Amino acid sequence: MPANTNTLLANTSFTLSWDFLIIASAVVAIIFYGFTSGKNKILIMLISTYFSLLVVQFLPWKDLGAYINAAADFPSPTFKIFLFLALIVAFCFLLPSSVLGSGLRFGKTGRSSWYQTVIFAIFEVGLLASAVLYILPVKSLPDLNPLVSQFFLGQVDLFIWIILPILGMVLLRKGRSDI
Repeated sequence: MPANTNTLLANTSFTLSWDFLIIASAVVAIIFYGFTSGKNKILIMLISTYFSLLVVQFLPWKDLGAYINAAADFPSPTFKIFLFLALIVAFCFLLPSSVLGSGLRFGKTGRSSWYQTVIFAIFEVGLLASAVLYILPVKSLPDLNPLVSQFFLGQVDLFIWIILPILGMVLLRKGRSDI
């Protein structure tokens, strides 16, 4: 190798932070899930994420904590994230057999474009990452990767990740029979 290339490689740091690795592995996992399951399953997962985020954000935590005589710091961020993810799984199982699932024809399997599956999988990862980072307290996030902070941390970022899948569902439909 030329000396310039060796100098460039020696001066370049390829360290990856834990947060970036988690998001990258989530992207790979959900894209793999999307290709093996299809666009309909990704859409169910997206809608489940919306419902779970609503439940976790608007659950009356103080009243619930007072009812069960919990500590003053109830609930912990870890518990909120666990509940959020558990609700996503529960809604994923419940939605296809519900009135909403039959109205949106989630049970119907059809051909969808590979790019739609990839786009919805990326939307799902973005929404999940932004929601989880939004649930975590700010004091536990000081050492985040700047790239992760720029795209996933904050109320505006969460709002954008909430809106993008909705726009995608509206704009990427070929016809009424695709969804």
